[in-house]
Amino acid sequence: MIRKITVLYKMIPKAHSSCLLALLLSVSSYTISSPLGTSLTPTGANANGSSDGKIPAWISSKEEADKRQQTLEQDVPLFTINGSNYKEHQQHLTQGQIALFEQYPSTFEMPIYQSKRLHRIPEWLKEATIKNDTDAKLIDDGNGITNVWPGIPFPTPDTALEVLWNHLIAWRSISAKGTFVEATIHPEQPFYVIKTNVEIAMPYYQPDRAAVTDNIILTYYLTRILSPSRIAGGATLVHDSMNPKMGQRQSWIYNVSQRRVRRLPFLGYDTPNMNSDDIRVVDEVNLFNGSPDRYNWELKGKKNVYIPYNSKVLAQSTKDFESLLTPHHLKTEPTRYELHRVWELEATIKQDQHHIYTQRKLYLDEDSWIALIAEQYDHTDSLWRVSISHSQYMPELPGVMKVADVFHDLHSKSYFVQSLIEDNGRWIEFSNTLPDKSHFNPVGLRRHTTR
Repeated sequence: MIRKITVLYKMIPKAHSSCLLALLLSVSSYTISSPLGTSLTPTGANANGSSDGKIPAWISSKEEADKRQQTLEQDVPLFTINGSNYKEHQQHLTQGQIALFEQYPSTFEMPIYQSKRLHRIPEWLKEATIKNDTDAKLIDDGNGITNVWPGIPFPTPDTALEVLWNHLIAWRSISAKGTFVEATIHPEQPFYVIKTNVEIAMPYYQPDRAAVTDNIILTYYLTRILSPSRIAGGATLVHDSMNPKMGQRQSWIYNVSQRRVRRLPFLGYDTPNMNSDDIRVVDEVNLFNGSPDRYNWELKGKKNVYIPYNSKVLAQSTKDFESLLTPHHLKTEPTRYELHRVWELEATIKQDQHHIYTQRKLYLDEDSWIALIAEQYDHTDSLWRVSISHSQYMPELPGVMKVADVFHDLHSKSYFVQSLIEDNGRWIEFSNTLPDKSHFNPVGLRRHTTR
């Protein structure tokens, strides 16, 4: 790639550099052969399987991937990891998973299935990703990006922040609508379920846009509470900036009892999420979101981990959401784990910064770049919370999307869960066009709500 060849050019002796410079000037930056789509998948993952065959090669055919997705519910586990045998498998487990086995030895289990690598992206996104591999750059000490096309920004990353930005801008559709339910489960206490309509739009992934060299809106996020009746009609609107230091996140809320829209103070970092009884904070949406500037980030490399994947049965089980909510964790039978390669990131709080988590670890699926496991540590450097994002390949996107996020608090033995559910025969509605900007205007926030 041109970006990496240019670095090489700067390193070689001046007496020999003219030959390489002539070569660079004689070709277009986009005609150089790219490993993307050959030895690497179009998103930058290793296309080959593992040498022992436990991790398969990436399935390049959409028809074959779609066919395998349709039969996932017919699969049976290879084996199940539980409190009695987890030590035999700990080389492929994270510290958070081990902590769940140790905390709930008689109930927490992980059914392990044959791995299937089904993730893919649209053709236009592949082309943009190839361009980004030569053009995209970090700015503001890694807290923003520039010169990016509508694709994965750093498909062949060199640094922790490049890997993190691939997660922050992971492909999740141009726009989508769905219904989610959420609940907080405390030991031996009753719980109630909140049902919410969610709309997401990502101007970043507008296919025909030019490379962005300034700041743009990364994501519009609009939620409307449908039930319970005492809070139904409330709504929240968020505008997320692609470069947080150039444009801070903006948030508004419609309070149904006051019947007015008001601007919220900055909503980010460790601001508690009230619906979760403070088990989850704002920057744990998608397991991590927002500016990375409060932490020093370290890239630990890749490892093979049993991660939640191809969770089609779990998604179907949310039709009866409350039956999933067993004490301490979700019912384990519908869950599915597979062995995949993941990128491991470690974040340590900077000396001049504050956050309730002094250390964090993220495990990102190499195919989709989505974080599927996160671990958060308290001020005594003890593991405090473990977050698990169950995902599924959705052919109509196409791509991998989360179907349930579960946030475990090891101190209180409680958990908060958000799940996508079927609503009137639909799971999620994807669109290849962006809604008009006025749809996400705070002036019209009240108009979107119903009592």
